Amino acid sequence: MNKTREGAKLIEVVHLALLQALPSRMPAGSYIVKGEANLRLFEQSARRSQDIDLDYAGRPDRFDQVEDQVDATLRSPVLQNVLRLAGVVMSEPTKPKQTDTTRRWKFSIEGEGAFLNSKIEFSNRGLVDPEHAFETARDDIGRELGLRVVRAERYLPPAAVRQKVRALGQRSQTEPRDVFDLDLLFARHPAAVGPGDLPAVEIDAAVAAAFSIGYEAYRELVVEFIEDDQVPVYEREEVWSDMVLKVVERLEALR
Repeated sequence: MNKTREGAKLIEVVHLALLQALPSRMPAGSYIVKGEANLRLFEQSARRSQDIDLDYAGRPDRFDQVEDQVDATLRSPVLQNVLRLAGVVMSEPTKPKQTDTTRRWKFSIEGEGAFLNSKIEFSNRGLVDPEHAFETARDDIGRELGLRVVRAERYLPPAAVRQKVRALGQRSQTEPRDVFDLDLLFARHPAAVGPGDLPAVEIDAAVAAAFSIGYEAYRELVVEFIEDDQVPVYEREEVWSDMVLKVVERLEALR
């Protein structure tokens, strides 16, 4: 049994339980789901997200309250009961970064044949993209556990594309998941962004980064998190090569 892949299934339970319990501690409009969790929960991505990242969109003078609010959410009976029912054992979270711009919790989860490290991160960098909306997440994940349908603010496709292009080109260590995510976004929302919507320097950096990522990194960091029935499709090396070329072609068309 693949501990990473099984762990990724349990991490989704943590993400859903967090988003279900969080509104009782924080105003629902004060945070926005972004990144891979956004695409997994709202865009039907086949890749499970290892972490959950959120932008803080509440009153700037209240960001210092986020630490206590998330701590209380993680201890809440709602979240703890969901984890217990799912057979998830969550380690005591550490808080390695609690600053004026970032609140971060790191933890691990274990279950039957499963183990994975994860994190929850809130960012407060004054860069909240205006294209977000309060929407309903997919309801098939967590249905067997009786989880209520999650609703949350999340970034819409145009914002998600811009963020992903920027991330692909600017990370200190390139991530194949950014290419995977852009391939999904371009396929589902071909008109989300158009020529001239992105700075040429960001497009150039993203293209160079996409070409620099090898298949082994993709297999380890993307395929390991893919839904079981989709693995035979996505694990093939030619699929990765085609994905890179398609994403690069779409990026170059945006210049």
